[in-house]
Amino acid sequence: MSVVLEKEEKYNSDIIINQLLMNNIRDEKVINAVVNYNRGIFLKGGLSQIAGSDGCIAYAKNRFLLDASTLGNMMEMANFKSSDIVLLIGAGIGYGSAVISKMVNRVIAIEEDADLFNQAQATIKKLRIPNVELYESSVKNLNLVHQFNRVFFEGAFAEIPNEILQLLNYKVDLTGILRENNLSQIINAKVIDNKLVLKYGRHTAAPISGNFSAAEKFSF
Repeated sequence: MSVVLEKEEKYNSDIIINQLLMNNIRDEKVINAVVNYNRGIFLKGGLSQIAGSDGCIAYAKNRFLLDASTLGNMMEMANFKSSDIVLLIGAGIGYGSAVISKMVNRVIAIEEDADLFNQAQATIKKLRIPNVELYESSVKNLNLVHQFNRVFFEGAFAEIPNEILQLLNYKVDLTGILRENNLSQIINAKVIDNKLVLKYGRHTAAPISGNFSAAEKFSF
């Protein structure tokens, strides 16, 4: 790595760390994971120049790279364990999958957009991340043969999608972002005694991802 690139990467890393600390993220494992990979590596063209932005970065239609503080807050709220196997929905360009892989045993990531899937796969392969498995799939076509104990939705939805609600019946819990009345809030969700239980976390500016502006209701 050239001296210039090394200094640029260090500069971006310092910016991200400051964003995390300013948002009261103190878990060193979360901080180390978030800054472990340069966000610019995952972004194409000129977008890499704004990798240190403190807002969500749009990299495709209705698809966004979450700002570092939102992703960090979600990871803190998820309280990952090193033994966890995480199903990540909406892998996008692969950054969230890479970051979370530093804290858990394995990440099974799905992405339905073929171009984004190929971009993520190429970057994950380039970085030689061994515990991320990427699949070109939507949540509607999810193969439940995969074994996982956590679900992480990398983005915001207007309602928890029906397909994800069904996953919660398999004794897994969900970390995502619920957007209601133009406000987004990080949530943890799980099913207890056949009832959906939500725990609310910090507010965020994350917009709705992809086609998750509405969802069908699900009855247990």
